Amino acid sequence: MMHRNSLHILIIMVSIVILGLLIQFGSAQANPAGTTLWWWQANTDGFGDAGNGQVPSLAVHDGYIYAGTQNYGAEPDRAEIWRSSTGTNWVQVDDRATNGTAALISFGDYVYAGGWGDADTNGGDVWRSQNGVDWADVTTDGFGDNHNGIARFAVFDNMLYASTWNGTTGTEIWRTENGVDWEQFSLDGLDNNMYNAGAIASAEFEGYLYWGVGNWQTGAQLWRTDGEEMEPIIQDGFGVVANGAVTALEVFDGYLYANLSNPGSIQIWRSADGTDWDHVIDGTIGSAGSHYEGALEVYNGVLYLVIRNDDIGLEVWCTENGTDWTQVGFGGLGDANNTWTFWDNGTIVFKDKLYIAAHNYVTGGEVWQLTNPLPTVHLPMVITSGD
Repeated sequence: MMHRNSLHILIIMVSIVILGLLIQFGSAQANPAGTTLWWWQANTDGFGDAGNGQVPSLAVHDGYIYAGTQNYGAEPDRAEIWRSSTGTNWVQVDDRATNGTAALISFGDYVYAGGWGDADTNGGDVWRSQNGVDWADVTTDGFGDNHNGIARFAVFDNMLYASTWNGTTGTEIWRTENGVDWEQFSLDGLDNNMYNAGAIASAEFEGYLYWGVGNWQTGAQLWRTDGEEMEPIIQDGFGVVANGAVTALEVFDGYLYANLSNPGSIQIWRSADGTDWDHVIDGTIGSAGSHYEGALEVYNGVLYLVIRNDDIGLEVWCTENGTDWTQVGFGGLGDANNTWTFWDNGTIVFKDKLYIAAHNYVTGGEVWQLTNPLPTVHLPMVITSGD
């Protein structure tokens, strides 16, 4: 039988180990309601490879969370896909010679992946898997245009949509009903505007699928479709040319919210009908250096905003009413090299936890989870077989 003093010593030692793990892998912040939110690193840096500097995409499919990477350490750059049934123990399920897994989505019985391609040499591919392990191409080389990289997936009215980034002739939007046979749905550049480089954000709202577009010549644009045709809603950066792109769209509490890329300040707008828009944030949140890309995600009845900051690391803010915002994530969640997420592609909710994928070009991209209350202590793992 263990002596009482020995038991006390054991409890103290275990407590010290747990505290050390929390210090190393977790951090606590207060949310607007005053309770504690725990940020917890869910993977090892770069999934064990510092070359995986970007984790651009996350998706949930058939009981797993999937994470796509861009590996800069390989020649040429490679796209990896990892998955986990727990959110912390990860298995690599795909690796291919394309410039990053820019987008992931669940559609029907398959999980789909979209590649960024490599500029003007090879366009981005779309590939899919039914079991999450065996993957097959469904279309290659940017839908026949090597300037097309896959930027964003969306599901609307039982069809899968894919948008592209194309700096030559402008973004394109394609769609499919069966995942194999694709048709171009939009004109090049949406209205033959080559400066509409990428449709990089999307959301379904009030019977329409909305697309947020990057245009750094005349300002960000917002388009929508009812499945029949595309129509422009905003084409002037919401009145400010410096608002170069709509990087995030999210529906929250009866409004459609839009985050705009602006080099000088954080810009958030919202609309109750999709056509009339009000300014919610005009540079009133965010530390010095907070700008450009952002992501929006709803979790447990709260709207979260992830802000890029190249100086001190990404920041996370949240709101319960859309107008009053509180910072709940600081300094790259403990690592200033965690600078940004890849727009809305890099945030998702899985098993009642919010996940954020952070780019880190020093030690490798990181996936963080937000949980409340304090999670069970565990170490993020990368394993080579099983799950």
